[in-house]
Amino acid sequence: MDEQRVRLWLKEHQDMAEKLVQQKTAAFTLQFDTLRAELQAIRGLLPNQNGGDGDHGMLLTRVMRLDVPKFNGVDLNGWIFAINGYFDLHETTQKRRLFIIGFNLEGDATEWHRWMTRNKLVMTWDSFLESVKIRFGPLKYED
Repeated sequence: MDEQRVRLWLKEHQDMAEKLVQQKTAAFTLQFDTLRAELQAIRGLLPNQNGGDGDHGMLLTRVMRLDVPKFNGVDLNGWIFAINGYFDLHETTQKRRLFIIGFNLEGDATEWHRWMTRNKLVMTWDSFLESVKIRFGPLKYED
């Protein structure tokens, strides 16, 4: 009888242990699924940095630190090329481009931008580019 009792006791404890493992596994799976859903939601809020699947762009911005190109009224074409590249890399919206530009102009360009903004003459990125070319560009464009 003692052997039978021991087997019964072992069977009961084995069943309890299996049930506990199943409960813990279910709880872990639920928590894992919740975290995965939250991560996917966060990824959906982040801009895709390089036009790929998002992961590479996040890595790119961690590895490379690129400062916003500043403009002081000199070398307009070089600056437009650089700033458009910067904005394309970071997938910056048209509205944010105007906001960022305001903090990255120097000298005469700052005063001009302040006046244009105050008088609501620059409302879009394209109108900004057009206006800055008129104000700071060469008198005659050459290819």
